[in-house]
Amino acid sequence: VPFMRRIPVGMAKLNGNLAAEWKPFPIIYLIVVFGLLPLTFFLLSLAGVAVMASVGGILILGIIAVATILTLRMKRPSTLPESLKADPAWMPNSLKVNPVE
Repeated sequence: VPFMRRIPVGMAKLNGNLAAEWKPFPIIYLIVVFGLLPLTFFLLSLAGVAVMASVGGILILGIIAVATILTLRMKRPSTLPESLKADPAWMPNSLKVNPVE
């Protein structure tokens, strides 16, 4: 599906920009994605279905909240309070909605 090709290419560009901007990013990315996340999910699966469902539900709600805020920041920033309109100072430029050059 041609329109799906943009997703991995865009993610690769984002990872490349983050790696260029913040030198420890590749090492931290490898440790988190191939070490901490699988270990966390394995330990959650050992804790039981209720714990896994609770943590999964909280994660899904968090992802929905972040996606909603980012969409509102790009499409209708006037609906958000001032604290949600600004990018945090610690955020790399490649992740900012309104990057400072």
